Amino acid sequence: MKYAEVKQKTKAEAHTLIAESREALRKARFSVGQKQLKNVRTIRMLKKTIARALTHALHA
Repeated sequence: MKYAEVKQKTKAEAHTLIAESREALRKARFSVGQKQLKNVRTIRMLKKTIARALTHALHA
């Protein structure tokens, strides 16, 4: 998710996005450990989404 998309969300929506992304990241890490996840780049994208949402939540 691009920062422009995150920037349009309210503070409450940003916190919801953070929680959902953290849960998805947790599941992705377990999937990698079990060799079920084919696209490991998903982890990098989720981490960046969390960082963008946290930045927006702090400055909004």
